[in-house]
Amino acid sequence: FNMPKDYSLAHCVAEDMSMGSGIAVQFSQQFKRREDLYSQRQRQGGLAVLEDNGRYIYYLVTKRQSSGKPTQQTMWNSLQKLQNHISENEVKKLAIPRIGCGLDRLEWSQVKAMLEYTFKDTDVAITVCNFQQAEEDVGVDRSVPIKRNKCFVKNERYPISDIESSTAIIYFGTEDGFISEDIKNLDKKFGIIMDY
Repeated sequence: FNMPKDYSLAHCVAEDMSMGSGIAVQFSQQFKRREDLYSQRQRQGGLAVLEDNGRYIYYLVTKRQSSGKPTQQTMWNSLQKLQNHISENEVKKLAIPRIGCGLDRLEWSQVKAMLEYTFKDTDVAITVCNFQQAEEDVGVDRSVPIKRNKCFVKNERYPISDIESSTAIIYFGTEDGFISEDIKNLDKKFGIIMDY
């Protein structure tokens, strides 16, 4: 939302256009006109469009219900419609979050590959922006003090060996090479000590 006003914007929604979580909340608050979107009657794999002072606001309809999840196929279909609209209307700049990869849980590497393929023969500049969710949207424990900046801090307590394989780990070691029991347990699961 901080991009210059000559950028069109895009994000993902459901057919019901409820936009009750994630970045969709901010799109709904900033651009309103939900009835205009709903009246376009787009189904999953479709694209709803608003015009806003000479630019377009794109709503990629990638799932049936807000509580559902998109598939790669519905994302692909919506991206094809997005590309067609952008080409037909000579849009030159587009800003997006990592569409479909926040609450919708698609893999960014796959969505990025779809974007690159879909727009390879166009001259549109696509800027991918990072979206920082507000605390009230993600259930931050207010009893834990956090620094107020653009970094989201999440505090969960569970055994370190239960960490999922896609999680980044920051480990502060010592100069003498001491290896804690936590890291030994993690090494049993992921085999990281040799790389460390």
